[in-house]
Amino acid sequence: MTSRMRWCYDAAVLLFFLGVTILMTWPLILRIGDSVIGWVGDNFYFVWLIGWIQKSLYALENPLTVPILNYPEGWNLAYNEMTPAMVLIAIPVSMVGGPVLGYNFSILASFVLSGLGMYLWVQRVTKNIFAGVIAGMIFAFAPYRLCHMLGHLNLMGTQWFPFFFMGLDKLLRNPPWSWKNVLTTACFLGLIGLTSQYYLMYTMVLSIFLYCGVCIPIPPIFN
Repeated sequence: MTSRMRWCYDAAVLLFFLGVTILMTWPLILRIGDSVIGWVGDNFYFVWLIGWIQKSLYALENPLTVPILNYPEGWNLAYNEMTPAMVLIAIPVSMVGGPVLGYNFSILASFVLSGLGMYLWVQRVTKNIFAGVIAGMIFAFAPYRLCHMLGHLNLMGTQWFPFFFMGLDKLLRNPPWSWKNVLTTACFLGLIGLTSQYYLMYTMVLSIFLYCGVCIPIPPIFN
């Protein structure tokens, strides 16, 4: 497959996941600027968080300090789940259409990017486009993600996992390491950490198992 054909296939798959995301989250797309999915809970907090950080950036103030919470002492958002990586996805859209639009955009983007990332990983391993698409569908629209769509913006940020593990697997299987692959993989690990501290912990544990499976020889008795 030529590089141009691969880009065409990848673009088609991206559009496919975009279409499936709209169908799976219907009718959110019709109310994307004024409604959120779920009951009153963390979804309202994350909408407020996006608006607060946007306001702080406009005013060139520290977004971590919130004097109106826990008055008169104030509150530092570093004690909360801030999920900066997901909020930063939402901020540019929020600046155009408001925090609700930014929040919903970040939720929808997580579906598309999660599916695309898993597709790219599996497709490059199997050399099979359909295997990649099926894997992307299973990952992006897993019941776990559909449940957390009700308000947990931080736990919706699974899109970095395929890119991180794709890079880590490439590093472990193809020594010597190149700085490009190391930096790319490290960046996606950083994005995981900036999405959820839970995910960072789980990723480090899974990385150890992956390292053991790839780099540690299996004793002959187990062959």
